[in-house]
Amino acid sequence: MKHARDDYSRIQDPAGLIPEDEPVFLIRAKDPVSGDAVRAWADLHDANGGPADISALARMQADAMDRWAPKQAHADLPAQGDSPEGEAHRDEWEDCTVRGVVAGRPLIDPSDRAELGEGE
Repeated sequence: MKHARDDYSRIQDPAGLIPEDEPVFLIRAKDPVSGDAVRAWADLHDANGGPADISALARMQADAMDRWAPKQAHADLPAQGDSPEGEAHRDEWEDCTVRGVVAGRPLIDPSDRAELGEGE
């Protein structure tokens, strides 16, 4: 699994069901938008014709995320010194060009994503 954050690389798939080079994204319950993000995924999953039982499980997890405490103000990267890899990643993102805001979040310029190895 390829995580968006290097400090999450310790989270692995011991059964080997997820290909090593497949990108994954982890949303933690401490993020105040976690439940909404998972519900948005479930809505898109439904709109794409995905199985309803998977959407239902996602929405149940979203509800559990909403109940989780404590919440923090927003998502973050590791503090300086927590993870050398995470700190390098933070430095890379600080140089990106923000092209706009979608749902209150910055939209990163696609050319910056390509330079970070995220492709288009």
